[in-house]
Amino acid sequence: MKRRRCIRCVLAVLLGVTVLVGALLVVLLTTEPGGRWLLARVQTARPAQLRYARFEGRLLGPLTLHELTWSGGGVEVAVARLHWDWHPLALLHGQLDLGDLRLEELRLTLPTDDRPPAPELMPEMPPPPLPVRLRSLEVAGFELRQGATGWRLDSISLAGALDAAGVQLELGRLQHGPLAVELSGRLAAAAPHALTVQLRWQAELPGLGALAGEGKLAGDLTELRLETRLTAPLALHVDGTVQPAQGPRFDLVGEWNELRWPLDDASQARSSTGRFRLSGSADDYQLALSGPLELTGVPALDLDLAATGNRASLQAQQLSARFEAGSLVLAGHLSWSPRLEFSCEIQGQHIDPARFHPDWPGELSLAGRLVGTAPETPDGAWHYRGQLEQLQGTLRGFPLSASGGAQLAGEVLDLDDIRLNSGVNRLELSGRLADVIDLSLAIQAPDLSSLLPGLAGSLVGAGRLSGTWTEPRLQGDFSGQGLAWQDQGLARFMVRASWAGEDEGQLQVNGDGLRSGALRLERVEAELRGGLSRHELDLRLRDAAGHQLLLAAAGGWQEEAWKGELRDLLLAGDPVGRWQLAAAVPLTLALDQLETGAFSLSGPDGASLAGEGRWHRDAGVEARARLQGLRALRFSPWLPEGMELGGVFAGQLEIRGASGSLQGDGRLAWDDAVLVAALENESPLRLPLSETAADFSLSPDSVGMHLSCGLPLDGSLQAELSVATAGNGASPLRGRLTARLPDISLLAGFLSRAAGLTGEFTLDAELGGTTSAPQWAGDARLNGLAARLPELGLFLTEGWLRLAATAGEAPRIEGAVRSGEGELRVEGQFNPGPGFAWPLSLRLTGDNLMVADLPEARVWASPDLRLERLGAVWHLDGRVRVPQARFALEDLPHEVVRRSADEVLVGTDSAVANGKGNGSFRMRLQLDLGEDVQLHGFGLTSRLTGSVQAKADEGLTTLDGQLNLVDGRYDAYGQRLVIEQGRLIFTGPATDPGLDLRATRPLPDSAVKPYLHVRGHGRAPRVTVSSEPPLPEADALAYLLTGRALNRAGQQEGSAMAEAALAMGVSRAEPWLRQLGAKFGFDTLEVQSTTGAWGKSAVAVGTYLNPDVYLGYAAGLFDPGGAMLLRLRLSERLELETRAGTQSSADVFYRFERK
Repeated sequence: MKRRRCIRCVLAVLLGVTVLVGALLVVLLTTEPGGRWLLARVQTARPAQLRYARFEGRLLGPLTLHELTWSGGGVEVAVARLHWDWHPLALLHGQLDLGDLRLEELRLTLPTDDRPPAPELMPEMPPPPLPVRLRSLEVAGFELRQGATGWRLDSISLAGALDAAGVQLELGRLQHGPLAVELSGRLAAAAPHALTVQLRWQAELPGLGALAGEGKLAGDLTELRLETRLTAPLALHVDGTVQPAQGPRFDLVGEWNELRWPLDDASQARSSTGRFRLSGSADDYQLALSGPLELTGVPALDLDLAATGNRASLQAQQLSARFEAGSLVLAGHLSWSPRLEFSCEIQGQHIDPARFHPDWPGELSLAGRLVGTAPETPDGAWHYRGQLEQLQGTLRGFPLSASGGAQLAGEVLDLDDIRLNSGVNRLELSGRLADVIDLSLAIQAPDLSSLLPGLAGSLVGAGRLSGTWTEPRLQGDFSGQGLAWQDQGLARFMVRASWAGEDEGQLQVNGDGLRSGALRLERVEAELRGGLSRHELDLRLRDAAGHQLLLAAAGGWQEEAWKGELRDLLLAGDPVGRWQLAAAVPLTLALDQLETGAFSLSGPDGASLAGEGRWHRDAGVEARARLQGLRALRFSPWLPEGMELGGVFAGQLEIRGASGSLQGDGRLAWDDAVLVAALENESPLRLPLSETAADFSLSPDSVGMHLSCGLPLDGSLQAELSVATAGNGASPLRGRLTARLPDISLLAGFLSRAAGLTGEFTLDAELGGTTSAPQWAGDARLNGLAARLPELGLFLTEGWLRLAATAGEAPRIEGAVRSGEGELRVEGQFNPGPGFAWPLSLRLTGDNLMVADLPEARVWASPDLRLERLGAVWHLDGRVRVPQARFALEDLPHEVVRRSADEVLVGTDSAVANGKGNGSFRMRLQLDLGEDVQLHGFGLTSRLTGSVQAKADEGLTTLDGQLNLVDGRYDAYGQRLVIEQGRLIFTGPATDPGLDLRATRPLPDSAVKPYLHVRGHGRAPRVTVSSEPPLPEADALAYLLTGRALNRAGQQEGSAMAEAALAMGVSRAEPWLRQLGAKFGFDTLEVQSTTGAWGKSAVAVGTYLNPDVYLGYAAGLFDPGGAMLLRLRLSERLELETRAGTQSSADVFYRFERK
């Protein structure tokens, strides 16, 4: 009984303990105080390994730990915040479910042992007591550190499982900046640990753009097979094997397609395809690479690289570059431990530099060496050493050779016997550039063109630079002739230097024919005498137009500044005249200051310019100037011909303040201002301007200008402009321009072809935008425009013109003017910009517009034209329809001499005279004639129809088209001819149209119909006659002129026919003249040349009164004079000849013969 009671007590105690322990576990695991107490006991037991700042939640989850750290074995783990929500009930099913784990700012620090213990080769992975599942692991901020180096990821996301078979990674994602990697895989627990990993990655990197790739790793820890692909933006494949247990060892083969750098469209290096192989281990690997390479500005080449390396260096046995015109072979060494250094030997053969630049053809070979060593300390300097052992061959047809060496150590440059020979030119350079200088140069270059394309002339000399930068010593003597480079040149020059620091020295520079861009100087002379502490400078410049500058100064270096005086200054030449310094001016020049004493320049006609100024880096600037008595007439040469300025300019300017806070003001007044224009056959036109002045202002944030001018007839002109100076880049603009001229009749004098000009002009515009992109807004108006154009007989009325601009838009132009019953309308726009070559586009339209109203010509037109200006070229396109016109032309007097085709007019542009115009004008103009265009003149009455296209391009003006003569009548040779067909065919210059004219004389009572044909070109027409039915030309001409056959013509009609025959051409007239002579009984009827007895070319007619007496008469073809001739034969050998006309003479001829 007692025993049973004891058993019950024991069981009760055990049950109580069990309940108490269970209750305690429940409290510890399910309550926050219990969990905090249990973790506190663990932290107390192991204070050096586990620490945390605060605990939240339950041990059965979810729980949160703040500022958690753990250390052991040299490894430290720190987490800013840990949140864990696991599933303990899964233990009842035989599984450890770790649930969701989130870490913030995880930092893992590894020991700094250089070579950690080698891991056991493929150790067996002990199976876990329970399968483990991790639903998600989120790490926001991960940092791995070892010593001074570190590596960081922005985020890590993992999910997987662990069981007896191994580790399964279901989803993994690593993110750092623009780089994102996704991976999944499995690792077997049993050796040799089969492994399968798949990954995808993408990145958006600066300068590289969007990158994307994928890869696969399969095998086991004895050997893994790697396959990876770069899919964007180019194709790169890398395949191979990795043996992790062997060090590791690797054998990788890669291929690429369309490789380029940079990866954007503006790549400077491209390789269409290539291959590389990397094998070995990190301590001993081999690299081979081959493929084509295209570099910007370099001919395409093929690269081959064979190299070996280890953890500290890379040894290139050979890097060869083969291209179409030569090859380069490099061998060298690159190491990065313990410091960066390299060495390279270069060999080149059969190199044609023309492949790099077309101006450098040749064939060269070279050999050299380059060595470089990085500094041992961060503030140290690189050391470079190069040696050109040989450079030989030909360049641009000249033999070339060079050799020498150079060494750069920080700021010390040593040049070792550098020699360059090119053709007949020789250059030698050696010495040192450092704190102490010792540099020698010798050049013998009688033909500089062999040194550099575009360079010309000769240069000979030798010199030496020694001493220090603050106390240099210079000895040299150089001279040259015909120096030229691009738009710069010097006909002759001489430089002679003998400078010895503080000692006396001399530097002379003389030159002739200096040109640089638009600058042209005929003579340059400069001479510097003395030493650094005291010297004198004389400078003389003169150009071909007579402008000259003379300057004389004296001074020396004192306390890091040049101090002296400007003794003389002379500026002379048109149009500014002669300006000379009145007295010497103290002058100080330094890097931080500039100071000039009071100066005064005396100018022409009593003008003067006086002022003084100083600038200091800290104190700023203070300057003032005053101008008096400068006649405006001197600036007249800059105006159009026939215009000049009157009045006197005077003004003052003052500037003060430090940098960033400058202030100033000034004024330029034009007193007694007048604009004078010379008029043909009239007194000069004077346009007085009253109260004309411009005021200037300068403030820390802007520069301003205000202009005011009084115009005649109560007109005015006002302008304001302000330019902001604060900030960088383009400066904001603000301004306004207003003008009013109630009566523009005074401007008629400036328009030589207009008279009776009337109208009113107003302008109101505002300026905005920036200096690089100004914007105008406002409008200009010309109302009530009327004018007379005497040369065309026109009266223009009801005219108006408006120019309107809106900020940010191109200004619009519109207007109209009436002429006759028609109206000309104008509309378009232009784009203001830098300079005055503003793009312009105008359209001109009209209907029944009178364009000429003269007794000899009345023309109405309907234009539809577009006028454009692009750069410096004007374009005119469109169509002009002429519905009605009347031309009444007076016949030219018979004595008028027409201009020959090869005649050159002195003072006239021969190109324009022969159809060639200004190359800056382009024209495409269609001219259509209506049905009512009448022509009367030169014996011709006809209507004109048809159309022609006028073209002007590249200085040549041509016509293309056809004009027809309709219902035409032509009076010639005393007869009225009917024009049956008349065409003017234009296929070239307007002055030489093709001719196709057929005219006939109606003969109602005759069966013969004579025709006159004119063909060929205007400069050389061909005139022929024919008939129906066909007759000899002499008979056809007789019918055309007399209305009857040749054998029925009288002697008076024969003279008319002779005149007509001559008009058709001398060569064609001669057979007709012989027929006429035979018809009327003349022994001679012919054309005689200038060498004949008649003195000049003439038509001669004559007859023999008997066999020994000849009587004749000749009429000149090209002058109105005539002459009578009497020839009397006295014997077989003796003749007497007399001639009477504008000049009279008598000659005796004796004839003898030799057998």
